[in-house]
Amino acid sequence: MANKNSKDETLVVKISEDETNNKTEITVNEPKLKLENKVVYFEFGKDNLKSDDELSNYFNELKLFLNQNKTTKIDLIGHTDDVGDEKENELLGLKRAECVKKMLMEVGIEDNQIQTLSKGENDPIDSKVTKEGRDLERRVEIIIN
Repeated sequence: MANKNSKDETLVVKISEDETNNKTEITVNEPKLKLENKVVYFEFGKDNLKSDDELSNYFNELKLFLNQNKTTKIDLIGHTDDVGDEKENELLGLKRAECVKKMLMEVGIEDNQIQTLSKGENDPIDSKVTKEGRDLERRVEIIIN
């Protein structure tokens, strides 16, 4: 899945002149960062995640985005495949979401902007009949609200 991060290229410049004080004020509003939701994948039975450059860049861009949009929240939704006990999978999905939350907080994202939840094995995106299908289920969705 490609992650398309972009900036709105519109740059707003406001020039104000105060002739009585012989001053010119220039205000530049930088373009707002636009960011898409992301999915990160986990290994079978694991609730830990190794960061790579792509993920680190996304987390840093997410931090900038949330700094520009203080009322925006993110949901971290943990998922599992259907192998094993349903209750254990529910807990594993939550642990995966909490793992991503910890990583986000380490880059400076505020706790009150992050909500974690688990759907365990109950929201499949694939038939899970194949190994590849089950691999897609072991994920955390990062949803920007």
